[in-house]
Amino acid sequence: AGCKAFIDGSLGARTAWFADVYDDDPRTKGEPVCDMTIYEKRVLEASRAGLQVATHAIGGAAVFAAWRAAGSALRSGAGRRRS
Repeated sequence: AGCKAFIDGSLGARTAWFADVYDDDPRTKGEPVCDMTIYEKRVLEASRAGLQVATHAIGGAAVFAAWRAAGSALRSGAGRRRS
């Protein structure tokens, strides 16, 4: 069992969240579609409940945020490691 989360949008709409601005649109670097503190809390809660968390993360900043939240949940001892 598991749950799905979304951190950012898509490349075409320029809503994927990157650390730097888009090459073809220097007005934006995308942004998260949720509050990252709440996302991290929910990842931890889901992991403690034994749920797998699948996260939609397209841009580099979004991927890093998902990686950081997953690592934090693992370090806390929540959930179990899968091989």
